[in-house]
Amino acid sequence: MRPVLFSLFPILVLLAGVACRKEPVRAPKADAASGHKDGEPPMTPSMTADAMTADATTADATPVTEPDMAPAPPPDPIESMTIPENPVDRARLYFEMGYGAAALQVLDGLTPEPLEKPEVQLLYCRAAELTGRLKQAVAAGEKAAKATDAGARALAHHCQARAHWGLKEHAPALRKLEAAIEAAPGELAFRLAHLQALLELKAKDALVRALGDALAKWPGQPSLLLLQGLSLEQAGARDKAHAVYEKLTGSDAVPAWVEAEAFDRMGLLWIQADPKRARDLLRRCRERVPQAACPRTELALSPPDPRHPERRIRNVTRPGRYGDTPLPPP
Repeated sequence: MRPVLFSLFPILVLLAGVACRKEPVRAPKADAASGHKDGEPPMTPSMTADAMTADATTADATPVTEPDMAPAPPPDPIESMTIPENPVDRARLYFEMGYGAAALQVLDGLTPEPLEKPEVQLLYCRAAELTGRLKQAVAAGEKAAKATDAGARALAHHCQARAHWGLKEHAPALRKLEAAIEAAPGELAFRLAHLQALLELKAKDALVRALGDALAKWPGQPSLLLLQGLSLEQAGARDKAHAVYEKLTGSDAVPAWVEAEAFDRMGLLWIQADPKRARDLLRRCRERVPQAACPRTELALSPPDPRHPERRIRNVTRPGRYGDTPLPPP
């Protein structure tokens, strides 16, 4: 038995060596490296171009076109804005953008010689009035009113008038508005500001005189007619005020906001005496100026709504709430 084992031992060692030997890695075939199966011809350049052309079509065989590149949008004017080096121009830019405090900060850094110029003082007055520094605006407007140009003097007087009005100094404000009208008699804006101040002060006689002078110079001007209607309404002449307001309706030459205001004032004139007439005026207002409408007339004609946070009304009835004619649809 022992001789047989010794004779089999070399055979076992040989078999173990064969089993542990690794097989060498074979190089891939040329066909396998090119990605083709056996028997398939290699791809030629013409076939590649055909395949690319076929891939560049959609499902309905229409060629795919490359979208045109949209032009670059223009730069933002605010981001591309260049801040002027001149401090006066820089302050004017800040004021025109609504930064009154920044404009004042730049102007306060000027030396006395350029700061005392009338045009710079006018800019200082307007910037101070914008930021609520009314006393400084009055002082700067006094210096700006020494300008030789009549238009600049009128602007300075107007700036002073606004500052005086903000300080509740009504008499100086009226004097400054009259000075602005005297310096620039052809400017409607100063006339309107003067008439509005007289209307708020309820100076009836002075308002009638000023309105007569303005209407003689600008007959049929819509803003002046609106102020005339307000003055008649303030005097208690309802029919005359209605007639003046009626002139401002139905014409495309009248600005939309003036026509809407005229309709609204007419509706409020008749809200107590004739609710049906007020409803008809509201309907006409919605037809003519739907973008502006008549909010005060509509609010007065609508029923009270206690659920509204700003309308806590209890046991209140309004004219037209139970009328026969319902409110027109919005």
